[in-house]
Amino acid sequence: MAWNTQTRTALAFGVLAAVCFLAVGWMAAEDARRQTLGDAGRHAAHLAQHLTHSLDKGLYERMREVRNVAQLEAATADEGRWRQVLQHMQSSLQDYVWLGITDASGSVQAATDGLLEGQNVSQRPWYRQALQGPTIGDVHPAVLLASLLPGRGGQEPLRLLDVAAPLYRDGRLVGVLGAHLDWRWAEEEVRQALRGNPAVPDLQVLIVSREGQKLLGPPEAAIEAWGVQRLHRLATEGPAVLDWPDGQAYLTAAQASSGYRDFPGLGWTVLVRQPARTALQAAHDLQMRIWMIGLGAAALFAVAGWWLAGRLAAPLRTIAARARALSQRALPDPPTPAGGDELATLSHALADLVAQLRERERELLELNASLEQRVRERTEALQRLNADMASFSRSVAHDLKGPIGAMAAAAQLIEQECGAQLSATHRQLLHLIGEDGHRLVRLTDQLLVLSRVDQQAWTPAMVDMEPLVRQVLAELQARPGTQLPDIQLEALPMAWGDAALLRQVWVNLLANAIKFTGPVPNPRIAIGASVSDETVTYHVRDNGVGFDMQRYGALFDPFQRLHTEAEFAGSGVGLSIVRRVVQRHGGQVWAQSSPGQGACFYFSLRSGPPPQAP
Repeated sequence: MAWNTQTRTALAFGVLAAVCFLAVGWMAAEDARRQTLGDAGRHAAHLAQHLTHSLDKGLYERMREVRNVAQLEAATADEGRWRQVLQHMQSSLQDYVWLGITDASGSVQAATDGLLEGQNVSQRPWYRQALQGPTIGDVHPAVLLASLLPGRGGQEPLRLLDVAAPLYRDGRLVGVLGAHLDWRWAEEEVRQALRGNPAVPDLQVLIVSREGQKLLGPPEAAIEAWGVQRLHRLATEGPAVLDWPDGQAYLTAAQASSGYRDFPGLGWTVLVRQPARTALQAAHDLQMRIWMIGLGAAALFAVAGWWLAGRLAAPLRTIAARARALSQRALPDPPTPAGGDELATLSHALADLVAQLRERERELLELNASLEQRVRERTEALQRLNADMASFSRSVAHDLKGPIGAMAAAAQLIEQECGAQLSATHRQLLHLIGEDGHRLVRLTDQLLVLSRVDQQAWTPAMVDMEPLVRQVLAELQARPGTQLPDIQLEALPMAWGDAALLRQVWVNLLANAIKFTGPVPNPRIAIGASVSDETVTYHVRDNGVGFDMQRYGALFDPFQRLHTEAEFAGSGVGLSIVRRVVQRHGGQVWAQSSPGQGACFYFSLRSGPPPQAP
């Protein structure tokens, strides 16, 4: 079936729009997925951190409460008084299932509801640990109290946390105050935290002991299979989507207990997890909405393409007529293609025009041959002009250097000989004229060096870098007021280049390193190199003031300085010389730094002569 231009255009518009919208939907969904996972992970991590803090703080409050009562009531010997105190503590916090006081031998003297009175608990862990100071024991099943306390109606067995503190009277141990805290206290903390997050569905909380045993959490969450090391790694690395032993993927965040104030914590790890499909549901819904809208928009684009192609079909015939006119010779009217294809009609009209354009191309090639000769002539003229400009720049530089130096010297001479007769303002102005004059002389010298880099004749050969660097360091050390920092010079391989030009590279890089390590204590400079394939990469690393990489783009440009003249003197030309010399050798130069962390400059050269070298 032959389709005309209008039908094909409508189909192309629809397919293109559908592909674009499907691609946009997929990319938007991926971006939403990353953002959703990030937000959900941060929320889960915050909840885990909040729960860990609440549990540590709660245990600290219980320990402080027991310790304070033990200190305040230590002088009390009346068992009736102790029972009142213990009953009051239990009524203030319903999660205390038992409180008791023992004598120095571990016999219970008084207890809430009279439970365990007269029994010896000296072998219980909480008693032995309390002899060393206030303590909190980890979760464990009830032993002595399991048969004495009322049943829990089919719930899980009674589990307790032990809180205890020693009793001292006149510096002598007289007993231990112990308390058993119902583990349901921690379960209530978790329920309150989850009730505070109603907008986040399917959140689950697990509490894991120091040994990796699950203390609280869904029955199907077999966390013991993970091991302690994986729990520590998860708490360190942050939230992630993990496959759990039940075969499902969960967005999981973990927070390790770090204690509260002087309570070191029990080494628990709190995990907050959410099914990955729940966390990503919003991103999936967004993707489906975009795809549905995209398919509808693709249909609209197809209709718009069909209408637009109809509007363009008529002008195509006019274009065909004009093409025949441009061919400058009469053409027969082309036959009408099957299906009314206007583009086929236009192609017939353009065929003759293309033939004539080829004839014009031949004529242009002949003209191009003559233009090449003119280009060669212009190139020779440009080279002569560059040579004249170089000669002119050197002449101007020398002509400027003499007068400026003379003015600077004259200003300093006037300041020295007539300074006492001048006002402070005039002396300051003369000093500024002298200083700026000398700075302009130094800048002129740097400009001369910069202008000669591309024009200086060079004799490339294998250059032994290590003695060259040592010679440069010796010359820098000989400069007045220069004190070399600690220099770490590694063995430097040889490279292919011009020794005189490469000397300028080392002078500028090392002078900069010495200058910018001046303000820091214990200044250090490390010089080394690495070889890769046919390239040697040298580096100069210092621990100086460094610079902001956001301004890196201007680092190697002439007169661009990253520090003020008041901070560090300089012309802003040295690194430009480095870049031109290295680029002339066919290498590259770059740097890495951060403010206050020092800087490292790299440049690369060939490790041997190029293949075309004799």
